[in-house]
Amino acid sequence: MKRAKNNLSTANKNVLKGLLIALFAFLAVYVFLLFKPKEETFSKSENPLPIIKVSVLNGCKFPLIAREVKDILLDRYSSNIDVISWGNVPRGMFIYSQSIIVVKHKDERKLEFLKKITGIKRRIYACDENSLEDFQIILGKDYKKYFDNGEKWNRS
Repeated sequence: MKRAKNNLSTANKNVLKGLLIALFAFLAVYVFLLFKPKEETFSKSENPLPIIKVSVLNGCKFPLIAREVKDILLDRYSSNIDVISWGNVPRGMFIYSQSIIVVKHKDERKLEFLKKITGIKRRIYACDENSLEDFQIILGKDYKKYFDNGEKWNRS
């Protein structure tokens, strides 16, 4: 019995192997990109959300902290954050050791954005449909952890 002759030369076989490898590589990259989870990013240049209205309240008794944090927020995120008021917590209740976000209008997407840009994870819900602000940021004694503007804070 005679063996059938292979009509492909060695050069043609190598070209065919190269094309098959390139095809499989292309398919692998395509499948990877197709099923890659999309990450939501927030940056200064993009405006993924409507403007978030916040109040910044000093809950730790350090003077002028609310104003300084307001300036930091407006400096960094003026396209997304509108600080509608700032000052001390009502009735001088300077009892906050940890900073917290008070949710006034329940919008989880805005809350996640605010948590991401401030770093504050603690939050409580005190929803009030008549409230002008979406959130209140109450600054605790740990405010430097979240709002260090690259400058030295002169606080005791």
